[in-house]
Amino acid sequence: MSEPTQSARRVFGERAPFYVTSTAHTDAQVLARVVELAAAQPDWRALDVATGAGHTAHHFTDLPRALHEMARVLGPGGRLVIDDRSVPEDAAVDELMNELDRLHDPSHVREYPPSEWGRLLADAGLTVDALETYTRHRPVGSLTDNAEPEDAGRIVEALRSLPPDLRRAVDLREVDGELHSTHWFVMAAAHRSPA
Repeated sequence: MSEPTQSARRVFGERAPFYVTSTAHTDAQVLARVVELAAAQPDWRALDVATGAGHTAHHFTDLPRALHEMARVLGPGGRLVIDDRSVPEDAAVDELMNELDRLHDPSHVREYPPSEWGRLLADAGLTVDALETYTRHRPVGSLTDNAEPEDAGRIVEALRSLPPDLRRAVDLREVDGELHSTHWFVMAAAHRSPA
């Protein structure tokens, strides 16, 4: 088993109870949209691929390979629905958010912008039916909680030292005495050709 895979298993094992109550992982509006995009039929079979408690496709060390395998096991006309962390189409914010997530969780590999998700799904031989983004303005504690103390300090320091343009881009501000920033997500639905 590769080191990133072992790291992901270890971190998830330590944090699993948190995901059950996390507002990001129990968001009723998001979960309802996932169900809607799945458009499941009573006679369909479902395969849950490495979702754990949600928002984990960004832990794949080889996402193109994983998507090709997901597409391969879909039946003709089968659907793939993804809800994951993302980044905007902004290189500086992309780099910042991925670095913050690596500090939050060393098993993190990469959050992808929507355009890259669309390309990766198409490259896997799937037809993209929907590619939607959404954001949540969340407490910085969502990044620092459960992180190693030294890494939590680095996260706060990185955010507090952002130049004005990046502060605006991530909407870094205090809300009720607690620092908050924007987190990006992507939701995608794609299908395999019927024949």
